Amino acid sequence: MAEAVLNIVVHKLADAVTKEVSLLFGFRDRMESLQHELGWIQAFLKDAESKRSSDEMVRKWVDDVRDVAFRIEDVIDQIIAEAEHHPGKVNAFNRVLIKHVKLRFMHRISSEMDRIETRIREIKECREKYGLNELGEGRTVPVSRPIKEYILPDMNDPDVVGLQRDTENIVKLLLDPHATRRCVVSIVGQGGLGKTTLARKAYNSDEVKRWFEFQVWLSVSHQFKLIDLLKIILEKIRPLKEDEKEHLQKDDLASRQRNEEYLIGELHSSLVNRKYLIIMDDVWTEDLWIQVKGALPDVGNGSRVLITTRSSDVAKRADPTCDPYNLSYLSGEESQELLLRKAFPHEHSKAHFHDLSDLPKKFASKCGGLPLALVVVGGLLSRQPPTYNSWHKVFQKFSWHVDDGEKCMMILGISYEYMPAVLKPCFMYFASFPEDYTIKAKSLIRIWIAEGLIPEVDNRMMEETAEDYLEDLIQRSLIQVSMRFSSGSVKYCHIHDLLRELAIEKAKEISFLKIISNQGASYGSSAIRRAALHCNSLDIIEYTGPNLRSLLYFGNMPNITSFELLKVVSEMTSKEIIRPIKGDIFKKMAQLRYLGICSCYSFFGADAELWKSISRLRNLQTLDVPNVHRFTCDHMPIPDCI
Repeated sequence: MAEAVLNIVVHKLADAVTKEVSLLFGFRDRMESLQHELGWIQAFLKDAESKRSSDEMVRKWVDDVRDVAFRIEDVIDQIIAEAEHHPGKVNAFNRVLIKHVKLRFMHRISSEMDRIETRIREIKECREKYGLNELGEGRTVPVSRPIKEYILPDMNDPDVVGLQRDTENIVKLLLDPHATRRCVVSIVGQGGLGKTTLARKAYNSDEVKRWFEFQVWLSVSHQFKLIDLLKIILEKIRPLKEDEKEHLQKDDLASRQRNEEYLIGELHSSLVNRKYLIIMDDVWTEDLWIQVKGALPDVGNGSRVLITTRSSDVAKRADPTCDPYNLSYLSGEESQELLLRKAFPHEHSKAHFHDLSDLPKKFASKCGGLPLALVVVGGLLSRQPPTYNSWHKVFQKFSWHVDDGEKCMMILGISYEYMPAVLKPCFMYFASFPEDYTIKAKSLIRIWIAEGLIPEVDNRMMEETAEDYLEDLIQRSLIQVSMRFSSGSVKYCHIHDLLRELAIEKAKEISFLKIISNQGASYGSSAIRRAALHCNSLDIIEYTGPNLRSLLYFGNMPNITSFELLKVVSEMTSKEIIRPIKGDIFKKMAQLRYLGICSCYSFFGADAELWKSISRLRNLQTLDVPNVHRFTCDHMPIPDCI
């Protein structure tokens, strides 16, 4: 994982060396030297990371490499930030003062570079001691451009192999004319078995759509809020009134209880004369049904609730009279079919199948009939040469002698290890988003670019390279497409919860990202460079960390005025938030490259000072305020400086 961090820093060093910023303070030669030394260390990282889990000393060496890479990144960012304060032309009165400040800065940075160079020498000396050997594949392997062939999902989609019979059974349970009472149908099975896919197939079937007057899909997951679930259902029936929105924004304990009671009453009266189907996907707590059932009337019209869960206790608690539908593993034949569909997504590539002997059958057998494992392994094999030797090397890489409960995560982890270094930070970035979050691909790509995760390639726009990276992750079955544009490019995407857990685990190992979800908490750590604040719309989390580079928040914007090195600030929610943004909040953020504010209400009370603050962001690449035109038309014009 340190390989991914080092890859980012090497690209940043190369970029700094080629630009005038390295000449401004006379650091170009030293930057070139650091670039050379890091390239040398990079050659040994592949070998080191393969031994990292089994050798404590090697693990320490890899962590040291990561830490020195972070220190170099800090130096680069400080030089760039300081350069912003030294325009090319200054008057005579300020020249002496600027020279004095510049000399102090140069001395401080030079001293830090001395310490970094000493640390690099120590790291090099330790290499032979730990038995690390340079490997040919140690250097970064570029991502090949995927074949742009898109297949719309249907019953023959690889992700639904073997679910035809299960889909028919679930539809029969939902449409049973003899069960007039409202009942809860539960799909139970371990993670990665296809519960959500099965529920979605039933939900989208023509028979179900004709049978029920009203349908709604709820993604519940670990951290659900009852009031949010109730609001989603009500908003499917009718738009919320302005006074309702105002009251529902209040989040103190007393207001929350009143709002929940109000929504339960409104939903009950709205649904009492309708035949409805409510899907609650990924339920973890046994109490959910007790909290929700008061809003769902039981008037004998055949309404249904469908739950997917990993826990049989959750299913029994929801409806003791209805037996859970236990999703079974795929058969050997179905497993091999699914694996090969993913390994050979294009018909013409199946010509190599007979050269592989019994390896497809062995892979399918070892995956134990778990669809997610088969899909990910198939995606991994699709990126390998279709030869017996290359597939056999992958097969030997897997440690198959583990418990069934650990096998899926082990398989996912191996797929991550086979990723090119340039792809790993892009995959880890998906850990930023909450479970079941639908991600706008265009915003994600621009954030990757702003973060410096996408290298410059001759004669290509960085957006094109980033799109290829996303397509590569999709072809590896690590990311799923939610919707495509008519042109075939990805519009929305999402990540399976088990793969998200993998991204979180890998991000944690290298201090790539910190997820903060505790309400009202304060966190401080100089090591944290990226933070994702998972909180509701009225939680305000004060975050402190001098090295913070990126902040994604899912609620109100916290106080960020002290973070001068921020490159990405993005509000990742469309909820209407009533806390205004202060006009001068961005004035010190010379390096800000991406600013995204989804909620127009975040600009409530904004004045010209806010726009002036934004206009001074000379490095800003993307200003993403999708609702700004609706807001400015009603309240204020966009100043000429934007």
